[in-house]
Amino acid sequence: MRFIRILFLAAVIAAVISPTAGAGGYTDASYFTPVGMVGQSYSHVVQWKPGTGCPPYTYSVVGGVFPPGLSLSSDGHITGKPTTPGTYTFYIRQTDNCGIEGEGNAPFVIKVEGSAEPPLAIASSSAPGGEVGLSYAASLAATGGGSASRAWSLAAGALPPGLALSGEGKLAGVPTTSGTYTFSVAVSNGTSSATKSLSITVIPGIAFAAAPVVPQAEVRTPYSATVPTILGVSGGAPPYSYASVSGFPFGIGFDASTGTIFGSPREAGTLHLTVAVSDANGARRETTLELVVLPKLRIVSRRLVTGSVGKSYRMSIRVNGGKGPVWALAAGKLPTGLRLNRATGMVQGVPRRTGTFAFSVAVTDALGAKVSTRFTLRISR
Repeated sequence: MRFIRILFLAAVIAAVISPTAGAGGYTDASYFTPVGMVGQSYSHVVQWKPGTGCPPYTYSVVGGVFPPGLSLSSDGHITGKPTTPGTYTFYIRQTDNCGIEGEGNAPFVIKVEGSAEPPLAIASSSAPGGEVGLSYAASLAATGGGSASRAWSLAAGALPPGLALSGEGKLAGVPTTSGTYTFSVAVSNGTSSATKSLSITVIPGIAFAAAPVVPQAEVRTPYSATVPTILGVSGGAPPYSYASVSGFPFGIGFDASTGTIFGSPREAGTLHLTVAVSDANGARRETTLELVVLPKLRIVSRRLVTGSVGKSYRMSIRVNGGKGPVWALAAGKLPTGLRLNRATGMVQGVPRRTGTFAFSVAVTDALGAKVSTRFTLRISR
């Protein structure tokens, strides 16, 4: 009987002691959750009472509404940056080697204060293109992240040579090298940051031919030449526009719509005509063209010497001015046996009969000028 009483007493003691020693739960500190602020870092640790359960412990959210922007790690750390204000109630499950615990315990509550702000993000989806030698300016934009000031920086890659990114998000400078440049920019408000990949394509600037050839002009002769053809304009962003800058004298005009130099020069000499070429991006380049104006074509020979029948005759009809003259018989006839050399203006041959012969000689040059004169040639015995 005494043995039975001892066994009974031991069983009672074991029944009392075992539930008390194994009773678990979250520590009181686990439930004292700090108040969170939208956009600011948050940290709190949830712990199962030491000495209870069957360590190691792992934790997970199993119900309720967990604050957006926060996360619970398996070791019980609640971290992150809250994104939405409110009071959030949720349950945490503790799992150990003895099984699942904690689901029936009191819920956790986290209060988040502040205003709802979208996360910081870069709004600029692209950057405008640039042109070599043309001033460049563009501003990057970001959204969200509250009202805190933002700082921009280059995160990766390289900007086009000649450009720089300021802390205010302004891309500025003068590109020096054409090409497509890909890079990443970053923006930070002190508590969060965002990055984005962008690219800028820089086209070559307006270029002219290395040695432009300006067609020559002639006094009192209609003239026309186009700047695009003379300069061989390339690069930049077509369509191009043209303008006269300086050096255009009376008699020489400029058609800005086509870039044509036109007119009828009044004096011989060398003109220095400055013109400008602009493109669709607003780039502008000036250059000075050297236009040579030749003296007006004229026949300087006034009379021809008398020839003799049967004797060789040679007489040149000379001209001044113009360019590349060509001679021709315009009216009448030369004495039989004589001919006019179209390339040199030489009247030559052996006359076959006497008489006085009247005829006209016309001279036309390569610039379109034309003059003529009437001559009388006497052939004697």
